[in-house]
Amino acid sequence: MKKIILALAAAVLLTITGCAPTMALRNVADMSDSMNRISGNTGVASTGTSTAYGASAGDTHYIQADDWFYSDRDFETGWIRVELAKMLQAPTPETRNEGKFMDVKDGKEVWTSHYWQTRIAEPSDIKMGAVMIIFDYGKGDRYVRPENQEYARTHDWFMAKITDTSTLYQNYVMVSGGYKVNTDNLRVIK
Repeated sequence: MKKIILALAAAVLLTITGCAPTMALRNVADMSDSMNRISGNTGVASTGTSTAYGASAGDTHYIQADDWFYSDRDFETGWIRVELAKMLQAPTPETRNEGKFMDVKDGKEVWTSHYWQTRIAEPSDIKMGAVMIIFDYGKGDRYVRPENQEYARTHDWFMAKITDTSTLYQNYVMVSGGYKVNTDNLRVIK
């Protein structure tokens, strides 16, 4: 789509300015650079996906740099549900190291000492016993990463521990609870 728009812009420039094709293409290239620069400053992804002004679409799981996961308890065994949130108030000794978070799904505000920032797991992170945060959506017999931003930000996530890596060559692992999870659906705690 972007190429079509750029080609049309080149044709218009050529017609209006009467300049040589090379000059028109140079002008289009300059326009393209400007569009990418503007996109980077406004939160519009260079892929053409638009987001709210100043917002970021996030990583391939649609998790943004200022997103946190929280729970009402710490992870011990099995698995626990975690919620996606924004931090409203950082933890301090005066708040008993609890932070104040706003749940992204419903706007509920909670104080908790169980919170985590994450990143997409790299191959070196995927090993026995590693604690991961996983998007809670299955296709077939496996849990898969979010398909779009709406799913990522309105559906459930859970925390579990990798218990079997013997199927890594097939791009999935087993986590506590006996769940098969695609390796591209794993987030590690920072």
